[in-house]
Amino acid sequence: HLLNPDVDQNIQAIQPLRRKVIARYFTEEERVSLARLLIKDIDRNAYQLHCENETCASALNASSTHGSNDEDLISCQFQFVPCPNNKCGVQISKKYAKEHDEECGYKVIPCPSGCEMGVARHDMHE
Repeated sequence: HLLNPDVDQNIQAIQPLRRKVIARYFTEEERVSLARLLIKDIDRNAYQLHCENETCASALNASSTHGSNDEDLISCQFQFVPCPNNKCGVQISKKYAKEHDEECGYKVIPCPSGCEMGVARHDMHE
């Protein structure tokens, strides 16, 4: 990003095409399952990105709660929650939700010119 300030814009611009191509080959459930397996492999013993409790629903497939304890899921810091910002659509673990909110381009923040209007972060011009 340091060499090319337009990288973020380029990444955002290509996302719809990327999603369309990926959706052609993998269902949403398959993509989520593959992502979870990759995260577990990368985070094998550190447990910074996934729950170490194998029966926790957050450690299982998103649509499966077989063998899970509802109390574990409620208290699990890795339970997926939707981003509260309108139009964002990101699902993120409770553990990192605050960090995402601080960076989310869809978060409405006060206009820096003091006009008292709310403006989505990605619409701000520096």
